[in-house]
Amino acid sequence: MAKWTMPEWMEPYRDLFCNTGGNSVEELMSDKSANVANNAVRAALIVAVRSQVGLLTGMHERGLLARDLAADRKRTGQTWGEACAGVLPPKRRRKP
Repeated sequence: MAKWTMPEWMEPYRDLFCNTGGNSVEELMSDKSANVANNAVRAALIVAVRSQVGLLTGMHERGLLARDLAADRKRTGQTWGEACAGVLPPKRRRKP
């Protein structure tokens, strides 16, 4: 079984993972044997961690993580508004 390893860009977020039950993120992401029938608690921990990894991965791929936006902003000299343009939906204006 291949062991999952945390990508380097995700390392700064390691301490923010919740619902690990004291297990490492790598251990839970690599576990292919636990399921609701044989270990419901561990299966719930795995689902929680996989969803957090999936959310971070999706945000990273779209450039939505603050570190990604900050790096782009520094590289291009953009303002925060310019860096977020096209990434975040425009604010809706309320009708008076």
